[in-house]
Amino acid sequence: MVATVVATALPRSLAIETDGDLVLQLGGGGLGEWRNLFNDPPSLASIEWAANILLYVAVGFTMVVAWFQQRRFVLPACLLLSVLIEIAQFLVLGRVGALDDVLLNMGGAVIGYLAAVFLFAVGDRRHTQHVRGRRLRSQVSG
Repeated sequence: MVATVVATALPRSLAIETDGDLVLQLGGGGLGEWRNLFNDPPSLASIEWAANILLYVAVGFTMVVAWFQQRRFVLPACLLLSVLIEIAQFLVLGRVGALDDVLLNMGGAVIGYLAAVFLFAVGDRRHTQHVRGRRLRSQVSG
C-alpha cells in the first residue's frame, strides 16, 4: 500500500505538464489509454494504465490478508484510498485527478480481493481435507 501511495504522489518528470485538471467524465482520463497497451506498450500512458490496475491488485490482496476477518471493509477502504489519492493529486500535487483512474484502481482492487479470497478458500479446503484424512486413517487403524 505504501508503494501505491508513493507511486501516485511522486512528481512525474516524464509526463506532460498540466495545470492540475479534475476529470470527472468517463474516458477523459486513464480508461481512454487502454489501446496504448497494444499500440505502444513501453509508452508512459501504457505504464500508468497498467500501474493503476496492478498496484491496486497488490493493495486489495494485501488488505484481505491483513483484514481477512473484516474483509467486507477491504473494497470500501480501497475506494476511499483511491479517491483520496486522486483528490491529493488534483489539490496538492497539481496533477490530473480522474474518475477513470479510480475505476481502474477499483478494478485492480477487486482482482486482488478475489485472488486472496480464492487462495484462502483453497487453502482452507486443503487443510480441511488433510484433517479429515488424518481422522479417517486414525479411525481405520484404531
